[in-house]
Amino acid sequence: MYNSLDDDNNSTKWICSICNGVNYSTEKLNEVEKAALSTPTVSFTQSISSSSSSMKNKKEVMILVVDGNLSCNDISSILSSLSSSSYQTREFGLVLFDKVISLYQLSLSGIASARIFAPGKTTTKSGKMMEQGYIGSWTVLLDCIQAYFGKSFHVDASSSKGKHYNAEEKKQEQQQQQQQAPPPSLSRRELLRLKREERLSRTKKTSTTTKKKSKKQYRCTGEAISYAIDLALSSSSSSSSARVLVFTNGAPNVGIANVTSSSSSSPSKGSKRKEYYKPESGDVIVDEKLGYACQYFNTMGNVGYAGNVGVDVFCSGSHLLGIQAYQSLVKPSDGYVLSFPTFTSPNYTSDIQHVLQTYMSRTQNYPELQRGYAKPKNDGLGLNQKSDFNYLNGVIVDVRMSSFLSPTHVIGPGTILQNEDTTTTNISSQKGPILPNEQTIFAQCTALASTHNEPTYTKPFKSLVYDTRTRIMLRRNDVKSTLSFMIQMMHDEYKKKNSKYAFFQFIIRHVNEQGTIIQTKVHTHRLPIALTLDDFINGCQEDVIPVLLGREAVYRCGMSRFMDSQDKGKEGKEEEEEGDIIYCSKEDDELFSMDARNDLDVTVYNISNAYRTLGLQTELSKTILPSTEDEESNIKNASTTEQEQPLSALDFAFPPELSDALRLLHHLRRGPMLGSGPLQSFDDRAIQRNLFLRLPLKDCIGMMAPFLWGLMIGGNFEFMPIPPETLALWDNSIIVADDYRNLFVWSGRSTVSAGNPQHEIMIRSCEQFLMERSKNRFPMPQLHILREGESMSRRLTSRLAPSHGDSPEQQLARFPALGTLSEQELIALRYKFRFYDPSSDPSFRDWFWSVAGTTSKSRKSTGVSLCD
Repeated sequence: MYNSLDDDNNSTKWICSICNGVNYSTEKLNEVEKAALSTPTVSFTQSISSSSSSMKNKKEVMILVVDGNLSCNDISSILSSLSSSSYQTREFGLVLFDKVISLYQLSLSGIASARIFAPGKTTTKSGKMMEQGYIGSWTVLLDCIQAYFGKSFHVDASSSKGKHYNAEEKKQEQQQQQQQAPPPSLSRRELLRLKREERLSRTKKTSTTTKKKSKKQYRCTGEAISYAIDLALSSSSSSSSARVLVFTNGAPNVGIANVTSSSSSSPSKGSKRKEYYKPESGDVIVDEKLGYACQYFNTMGNVGYAGNVGVDVFCSGSHLLGIQAYQSLVKPSDGYVLSFPTFTSPNYTSDIQHVLQTYMSRTQNYPELQRGYAKPKNDGLGLNQKSDFNYLNGVIVDVRMSSFLSPTHVIGPGTILQNEDTTTTNISSQKGPILPNEQTIFAQCTALASTHNEPTYTKPFKSLVYDTRTRIMLRRNDVKSTLSFMIQMMHDEYKKKNSKYAFFQFIIRHVNEQGTIIQTKVHTHRLPIALTLDDFINGCQEDVIPVLLGREAVYRCGMSRFMDSQDKGKEGKEEEEEGDIIYCSKEDDELFSMDARNDLDVTVYNISNAYRTLGLQTELSKTILPSTEDEESNIKNASTTEQEQPLSALDFAFPPELSDALRLLHHLRRGPMLGSGPLQSFDDRAIQRNLFLRLPLKDCIGMMAPFLWGLMIGGNFEFMPIPPETLALWDNSIIVADDYRNLFVWSGRSTVSAGNPQHEIMIRSCEQFLMERSKNRFPMPQLHILREGESMSRRLTSRLAPSHGDSPEQQLARFPALGTLSEQELIALRYKFRFYDPSSDPSFRDWFWSVAGTTSKSRKSTGVSLCD
């Protein structure tokens, strides 16, 4: 199906459907080989014998960089998450930091020994760090942490398994405590004495806690991470790979990578105004310092990745963290930066398990990792037959497609390897036509082709390979990493081919976790070419289009716009130098978000305008298209018959097959990633954008708009899907909402009335429904139990589209269940949202007609379409 076989069944020749190249097999194709040429997925492995012998007994080294300001409960949770038997077999390093950096010598058992380094100093040479015994076992690491914090930690391996918060278990524990035997009867005098002692102890504890909270916390995070990466690099000779895990609850405020203002630092001892100094509850982050920290951290990340060191960062707390700096640190190794309210939450224990399952994909004999690497002798073809040079750096993804197709947008983790004019003799390059580990089999195939009088001196045709292939390198093997493509069809080239199908081939190569086997998977697919507008629209996947456009819009917020502004005035420089960090301040981020919203509006306008123009030229749409929303009622009356459903003006202005996609884009536009939605902090927006540009399709859809289900009091326990709109918040219903990173159970006002026995039962049922739905999700969401009228219920309300801003007819057309409510109930429901400003948060229909109407400002907008 995907590779054209020769008509002669006895022939060994077959033709590639993408490049039309002629290929030969060693003998007559059997049924298995024919199936391999026609099946959409083929996988095979390639062993690396040298690695299996030299790296068999080597263990992965894990360096923990722990903030000394973390609470003991957080430390206990961190240790529990790493206490499983599979992790304890690894070798560990430990770096603790606050005002200074403590580098512990874990090779010394029975004693906690550490070297202390002051911030602002240059790090030691990594070559000498292994000689000083900083790498050791899990047991010694646990003893050193207990010595630092002055507390013995009970590490429970079972708690490392992430699970949702179960309110029923907590309720049972409280009931068990209440059922305990009551204390013996005491005299009145004894009771008064106990109450007085309890009051005094509570007052003392409160004052101590207040004093402890007001204490300034210092973090020389930059130097601590630098020492950890040097330590990981020094252990590369005795380990298969290394990774650095950073745990902190604040932004760096001391040393080289300080991102806070000078006003937040403590005054000098000789200051006469010392008594007026009041420590701040949180640090104030300065944009200029944060920009420098991004460059500093990215440099360290690149140095670590060159030595096969991966970095991940886990943050907690409620203060600003300077997430952009940490994202610059993990970007070279495609790591994660995740934030949690506290490390004791079940979200952390679940998410870290997924992060630890990812690994750096690189063979251990990669030339960059070997000192004194010399180019090996070849066999005359520029190929080395030894398996010692079957190396691979990263996860290499080749995307091949028909020659009349060209990718225009590629979004996701990793780096695009630009094509270079290399020959097959350059075996150390991964940018040439053939990868080093595939050159041996290529030599065998060319030798076979020469026996059939096929010219091979020009193979492979580099121009043809480069025209049909896009090569991307991912640094880490992660099942969640996803790439998205937009492609352009070149009509002149297509007319030459005159093909009925477009072919796509995805070749994924990666190394197993032990670094001993190269695994390759080839996925080949074909799609029919649409010749008419109806065929194209009917063939579109409504879930894919909004995610592709949404990813491009989110990417433009922090990347392309800033790159364009930075490139102005740089003559002769077409692209950013490798290693440069794209950073933007809060003010710039708001401007770029506004530009991205304008680009989305222009894209919707272009689609609507093209659909109207083409619709006028078809026989299917002879009705005059409405130019404004006022003509909607006329079209509805003209197109309504007894056999047909009524049509709205929206159906004539935008493809009805893409109506759900359009609503997803509206949710994205007003949500936290693009709009001024319910942001908890600037750091949350950075984390959510990074995940949106990386996670799979299904996860991205959940991040764009919430999913809602409704339960009615007195009805059956059936979860009915309802639109994510404000008019779904009925007084007598319980709403179950899944906003990907947050789960909500919202109870209407009348459902929580006194004496309602069904309410608690339904709440438990809703919790179980959400737990089952999100049990394998990454990152694990938080569960919120809300009631109407509570201040925190705005978290759910703000994520719902303001359908209360539409007319009653439009509300009923979108949500027919509103017709079951009485007139008084409808009035009361709409009255909940009486304080509403349509100019700041327009409803879906108001937004669409302001964008796609004939008098729309998008016609004169300076925005750029997301498809351009």
